Amino acid sequence: MARGESGSTPEFSVFHVNGEQKSSARKQIIRWFRDASEALITNARCLTEGIDVPAVDMVAFIDPRRSRADIAQATGRAMRKPGGSNKQVGYVAIPLFLDRRSGETLEEALERSEFDEVADVLNAMQEQDEDLVQIIRELQEAKGRGEIFDPRRLSEKIEVLGPSIELSALRSNIFAEIVDRIGVSWDEWYGRLALYKDREGHCSVPAKYKTPDGYRLGSWVSAQRLAQDKLSDERRGRLDTLGFVWNPHDTDWETGFSYLKRYNRREGHCVVPQGHKENGYRLGSWVSAQRLKKDRLSPERRQRLDELGFVWDALEASWDEGFAHLKLYKEREDHCRVPRGHKENGFPLDQWISVQRAKKDKLLPERRQRLDELGFVWDAREAAWEEGFRHLKLYKEREGHCRVPVSHQENGFP
Repeated sequence: MARGESGSTPEFSVFHVNGEQKSSARKQIIRWFRDASEALITNARCLTEGIDVPAVDMVAFIDPRRSRADIAQATGRAMRKPGGSNKQVGYVAIPLFLDRRSGETLEEALERSEFDEVADVLNAMQEQDEDLVQIIRELQEAKGRGEIFDPRRLSEKIEVLGPSIELSALRSNIFAEIVDRIGVSWDEWYGRLALYKDREGHCSVPAKYKTPDGYRLGSWVSAQRLAQDKLSDERRGRLDTLGFVWNPHDTDWETGFSYLKRYNRREGHCVVPQGHKENGYRLGSWVSAQRLKKDRLSPERRQRLDELGFVWDALEASWDEGFAHLKLYKEREDHCRVPRGHKENGFPLDQWISVQRAKKDKLLPERRQRLDELGFVWDAREAAWEEGFRHLKLYKEREGHCRVPVSHQENGFP
């Protein structure tokens, strides 16, 4: 077919226009194309902005396009819906040529392929298609969360046609490459932060924290704080919805609170010893600091601590710490007759018990009741007698009699 002329098959018309034709000739060919029931028109860089071309069912980019304006103009023609038309879908075709070497799989050939042409067209389409933007964002977030890539979501917008052999795996690889090329890395980082939130229950990421696969999530979080005033309202809103902590001082508090929650789950209380470290974090010091700053803490933070069972009085905390150790001893030994000199996990439990006996008449009724319910022995002499009797029972069970040699000690008891 001569350049600028039209051709046809029995039911399909074919046309071509280019920039060297006279304007009147191009307009006539375009009218023929518009009036045809089924037709194809090719062009050489002349159907750009300002040229009246009817809405079409499909635009194909046979040669690479770099101008985003040209791409947007061309895709817009496929997406346009003429008045009175029942058109529901417009198509944009982008050829992807794979240079497949001998013995190479399609997936291997795909890894060496340039996706620039595909990425350029899809990036331009994102400016006109909010659904495509949202799909790419969701897939980027899912990747950041470490989820297995699911190409089905993208197939709502993109279809891969090609050889039937290995097409399923090839389609998945192409979709994954598309997401990497046209997706925004911010969304992937947001997905990593969402995964951290799901696992830890908060967004207070330590500054030097790295994800298990080596990504510096702490640095990214710090960068969002520094760029707080420059972030778009949409991104700030998404971070706020996730519970993002904008003030680094808040991060320090949240870190201590998260360790206290962990301690409470394990120990059943919030009475943390002064020198205690939780996974290297000085939790005992953090707890003491909260008591000192009690009147300066925000109502929201005080409420969160109260809900956890936080003990604000240092003296009360000391009493509760001793009681907690006595409970541990009772659960293990089945009695409260603590030997002289005994320490429970480093806590001088025998001394604490001696103090409770000496202050018996001054103790709060609530505390006395808690000790009574535990089986506390108030009389030191009675406690000594019970301790001796218990050791004698052990001796009798083992030896079958009570004739104990004068110098004998039973488990250190004389």
